[in-house]
Amino acid sequence: MMTVEQVNEKFKDVKVTFDSYYKFTFTFIGQSEDGYKIACLFGGDSDDIYRYDVNTDPVSFGECEQWTAVAVKDKEGNKVFSEIFDW
Repeated sequence: MMTVEQVNEKFKDVKVTFDSYYKFTFTFIGQSEDGYKIACLFGGDSDDIYRYDVNTDPVSFGECEQWTAVAVKDKEGNKVFSEIFDW
């Protein structure tokens, strides 16, 4: 398993794209050049999301410092990181 620091360093430049919205949560997905898949969630309640401007332009994983949750799988599909953050 990877640490938060390792994930932040390894994936800071990986582009993630808006994928879906469900129950006050925006989901963004992306893939690193070496095949790691990353899913990033933002939101959770109406207070979190009403100020958030979402569009379909890719953003770097490192641009958002307050993801609500992050999950990473390696190219074989094994979960190597999963964290829910309580900001």
